[in-house]
Amino acid sequence: MPCGLAKRYNISLVNPRQLALDMKTTPVDSATPLEFCNAVPVPVRAFAQQLVERRQLAAPVELTGVPSEQQDAKMFLGDALQALGGHPGFDECLEFVAYWAERFGYETDASELSVRLVHSRRPTCPRFHMDNVSLRLISTLMGPGSEWLRAEDVRYLEDCSISQNPRAEDIQRMDSYSVGMFPGKKNALGYPGVVHRSPQAMVDRLVMTMDLVA
Repeated sequence: MPCGLAKRYNISLVNPRQLALDMKTTPVDSATPLEFCNAVPVPVRAFAQQLVERRQLAAPVELTGVPSEQQDAKMFLGDALQALGGHPGFDECLEFVAYWAERFGYETDASELSVRLVHSRRPTCPRFHMDNVSLRLISTLMGPGSEWLRAEDVRYLEDCSISQNPRAEDIQRMDSYSVGMFPGKKNALGYPGVVHRSPQAMVDRLVMTMDLVA
């Protein structure tokens, strides 16, 4: 089943900067992730594939103190990620990450973010869970997208833990090359966050996440 989101935007059909302005009237809520479909540009997809094929992310890349202003973020990322340069699409990747840093900063009122790039060949978060944050950005640059459950499809066990055996038809899936905003336990609306997990397939994935720092 495809994502089936209430708020789903095909970013390839609009100007990304104009989209950020338009979205001011459509804030993230805790009922579902906010998915921007087809948001990863083709050069960034090709760059991600090169990183995976050359095994250049043997260990996760974790950056803290990334500015949320786009131009400052691009300069910071250019210095921090220069070891990954040398492939076509590197500059486009910097632009992509910096754009979403600014977008995420707008959603969280953050001046600084953490950015993580992880290449895996197995589920990194195999269990359904809720992040202990206010909001997390998750984007699959290569491979299948994250899986999540609508609030009404989440079942809790007697010990208050989340059941790991939902009905197959209740599992929602982000598209590949989407950018998703996932409200967590600490969201400001006072509702439960989005329950989600990594896809269960044993395939190459390259995932970018962003979190609030300050």
